[in-house]
Amino acid sequence: MSLPLIYLAFANDLSSPLEALTREHDSIRELLMEGVNNQCYQLYPEPFATIEKVASGLAAFKDRVHLFHFGGHAGGRQLILTGQVANSDGIANMLAQQKNLKLVFLNGCSTSEQVRLLLELGVPAVIATSAPIDDERAVSFARQFYLALANRHSIGEGFRQASAFIQASGNEAPKVHRGIVFDEAAAEETLPWGLYTREEHPEALSWKLPVESHKEIIIQGASNRYNISRVPINEHLTQVLLDTLAKYDRKLRYTKSDMEEGEEVDIREVRLDIMNSLPAPIGEQIRKLFAAGPESQGAKMDQISEERLAQLVKTYNTITELLAFIVMAQLWDERHRRPEMVIPENCLNELKAYFSLTAQDLATYNPIPLIRSTRVFFEEQQITYFIEEIEGLKDQLAEGSSFYNALGFMESMKEKLYKTGRGIPASEIESYCVQAEEQLATIFNHLGFLAKYKLATIKNIDLIKRRHNPPQYRHFLVQLDKVTAGYLDQDKTFAAFTDNQSVLFLKSNQDVAEYLNLSPFVIDENAFTGDDKSKLFFFTHYDRATATFHYKFAYIEEDRLQANSHQFSELPELFNNFSQDIFGKSLNEL
Repeated sequence: MSLPLIYLAFANDLSSPLEALTREHDSIRELLMEGVNNQCYQLYPEPFATIEKVASGLAAFKDRVHLFHFGGHAGGRQLILTGQVANSDGIANMLAQQKNLKLVFLNGCSTSEQVRLLLELGVPAVIATSAPIDDERAVSFARQFYLALANRHSIGEGFRQASAFIQASGNEAPKVHRGIVFDEAAAEETLPWGLYTREEHPEALSWKLPVESHKEIIIQGASNRYNISRVPINEHLTQVLLDTLAKYDRKLRYTKSDMEEGEEVDIREVRLDIMNSLPAPIGEQIRKLFAAGPESQGAKMDQISEERLAQLVKTYNTITELLAFIVMAQLWDERHRRPEMVIPENCLNELKAYFSLTAQDLATYNPIPLIRSTRVFFEEQQITYFIEEIEGLKDQLAEGSSFYNALGFMESMKEKLYKTGRGIPASEIESYCVQAEEQLATIFNHLGFLAKYKLATIKNIDLIKRRHNPPQYRHFLVQLDKVTAGYLDQDKTFAAFTDNQSVLFLKSNQDVAEYLNLSPFVIDENAFTGDDKSKLFFFTHYDRATATFHYKFAYIEEDRLQANSHQFSELPELFNNFSQDIFGKSLNEL
């Protein structure tokens, strides 16, 4: 059964900003998070609502929306969404299609004109305003209402509690109001909010937030639910990877088609093609899970063990770390192109926290908040994601979704493995291994598009220019894919040039016109030393005391590399440029 959903739509007008709107969003989210964490319901925040986003969200969550909250400028028959005015009749008709909708809360100025149509269309209860409302009081009213709901009060009880709080707080009339036209007389009304229901639906006022928990993020003794001999290790993961990656890989597509037609396939070949379809850092981790090499066979990665559980977590870490490097690389490019662009404080704080990590923090660091805050900023600035599929990923990242829960599970496993220091109880190893494979499969089901993109190390670039001919550029590179085939130095000639001594994230191996330079977050040691092939490293942390940048080998974490003014001195320079562009100061000054 799908979780009930609370849809929070907010929109600010840059020409007349509501300073308290962000606090309203944060306050409601904070009050409802206990129910979200217990999986009683799901929360879907839309901080930059547009007509298209609201329509898309309501369509995606068909019949799951139980409560719709709008915060922002409004007036009469209009809701002021991000960069556009929405006709409230159209929004009302969209909402009316949600069969389980219990309440629409319009927390903007003078929205009572919209009530009649909502009730006629079958919405059981509506909270709206009869006059312009003060920005601060709008936050206070919403907070008190949702505080009551979070503490098991009904809609009617919550409305009375919020009303009493506003009346007890006095009747001030500040300058900023949530309306298109400000009526000074109307603003003096004691209580502009009203709760409206249809006479034939008085039970609407008795509705409360769901309390039935569907929480199964970590299930103690989960192995009792599975017959491991019937569902062998890696079988579920292999099937999900095949189904997901076949959309992007020709060989897997043919294999999937053969299987659907009843032809017998060699599972070893299937797993080989899965490993080779992914960017090398991820493919290498999958190779270990499949025990496709002597070292992982010796470690019994394909058996229930704490080593396998740790490898499942490492695979997840590799994916999320790579995504964090990608969004940081694009953020740097965007800021470099538009120096006047203001990065919001919450995004800067996540970046500062990342560059303040110590060696002790690394094992349990969660990069998802950094990725999320950057994604929200890109959306606000209408920046097109380099990874186009991230646009569609937003709906899957809503609190309470299967993807959100899968990320939460893997983070919980990380904590259990590395934070407590006590290790995993032997009685739960099987349980956690089974669940971790399922959750990792869920994550791949949503992030399989990574197989569409390519990684390559660019070591050097030569200019080829013959008389009266356009220039061409010979790139000496290593393609970081097909992990079972090994890595080879190659040279390819393109009409455009990229960056020397860099690791690039590409949309195609056949063209370098569209790329992200992931360096200095991801580097190839051999690009600097001149050695053959590739040795890929991920940035881990910066040691301010020694002014040293630390890296780990992307495939075996125990292998480390350090960069400072004496060795790999190009890298500190790149980090300094990044810090100056993003923060306006050096990393040491953060």
